[in-house]
Amino acid sequence: MAIGAVYKVVDNQSFLGMVARNVYWYRQTEGTETDAAALANLFAVNIMPSIVAFQTTLVTHDHIYVENQALAGDFYDLYPTSGNVGEVAATTLPPFVALAFRLNRSVRGIHNGQKRYAGIPEEGVLNGILNPSYTTLVDTLAALIGSDLANGDLSLIYEPVIRHQTTPTSGVYGYIRVASAVFTRVSSQNTRKYGRGE
Repeated sequence: MAIGAVYKVVDNQSFLGMVARNVYWYRQTEGTETDAAALANLFAVNIMPSIVAFQTTLVTHDHIYVENQALAGDFYDLYPTSGNVGEVAATTLPPFVALAFRLNRSVRGIHNGQKRYAGIPEEGVLNGILNPSYTTLVDTLAALIGSDLANGDLSLIYEPVIRHQTTPTSGVYGYIRVASAVFTRVSSQNTRKYGRGE
């Protein structure tokens, strides 16, 4: 299966001795081949640069793992060697401080998706809100995570989706397209508070 294949993308980041992990879901809408490696590389080239742009140098994106949810043999481990370290040389806020984004649903009846990004520089937050100088950076990332990933000739296209249980506690999942994404606020990630999480 190619068109309709659903992929899980896991972006593992090393940060202050912990693992900060972001999970994304994509559904293939164009292409006759199933290729987890292609999606991993598209993520590294198109999404990762806009994340490291607002993270401090204490964050390293060291492992991107992609797996096809329907085809056990279609998976890929990518270990980036360049462009994978936060670009802001500044004091880092505590690990539980995060920039929060909302993935807007395209249909009623399910919750919106969420993303939190750690490794935020002190200069990026003023009195608990985002420093206006960071607005362009977060808006750029929001546009990217709310849009399709595609290769140069558009022979492979993947749309971002929100994973949801079709009925409560069923263990059966459906996937709906992300309508858009938006930065919402400076927030926290409880699993990254001292003494909790990985």
